[in-house]
Amino acid sequence: MDNNKRYFHSVTGYFVVEDQVLSTTEGLVDERYTNELFDMATPRLITEIRKSMERCKDADIMLKLKIIIVLFCNTVEEVQFPTIQLSDLLKEIREKYYNMLLFKWDDKIRDILSEDNYTPLEVDSEEYYRQLMQVFPYENDLLNNSSGSSSKPAGESAASSGFHKRFSFSLCVPKIFAAMREFVKNCKKFAEGLNSSQTELDDMIRKPTNRLITDKLSENIRLVINQASLIQLVQVVVNTIYLEKSIEMLEQYLLEVIG
Repeated sequence: MDNNKRYFHSVTGYFVVEDQVLSTTEGLVDERYTNELFDMATPRLITEIRKSMERCKDADIMLKLKIIIVLFCNTVEEVQFPTIQLSDLLKEIREKYYNMLLFKWDDKIRDILSEDNYTPLEVDSEEYYRQLMQVFPYENDLLNNSSGSSSKPAGESAASSGFHKRFSFSLCVPKIFAAMREFVKNCKKFAEGLNSSQTELDDMIRKPTNRLITDKLSENIRLVINQASLIQLVQVVVNTIYLEKSIEMLEQYLLEVIG
């Protein structure tokens, strides 16, 4: 990545200096020759980027590569050089970045589901309850709000009632919801600095998020169903119902992120 950065900095510096000389002197630099030289340099830049893309196995590095290209495009556009080919290449980088995220989050979801105990989540600490509500603010499902003998209405705050509290879903549900929110954040990172329209931004975040839900999450739940015992299967069904309900909260979060 450092080599790519130095390479792009060198090319950027050369053409910025050439443009400055062209603008401030007469006869030293030929405009047509400079434009032709840039046209020759662009395919070579694209070739180097594609080589880096082929070697890259990490989404964070792909994000850094995108930042380098965006900075290069913004700089050379200021001196009137065309960047349409590099802009098209950014779309390729975006697709690879999202595919890497999907692959990584597929593993995360699989790990969450494999580590779950498939029993209703019970909370015995006000601090843990508050942490849970920050991650998964679904308070309308309390099966048991009790400090011993009495029962409280569903959704009453932990501060005004005793513990323990019991939810019908197991721990994997808030963990998966948190993972989906994190996925949305990482999708948003790629859109930053691209000067995208609201529609384009919406599309860039929603499409991969929908793929995460419909492809990765659904497939992992299907695998769990195939392997679950009868007792676990009941909990899996309950979890699935609440994951479906959590999509409404994720939609609200998407609207906040997209702005």
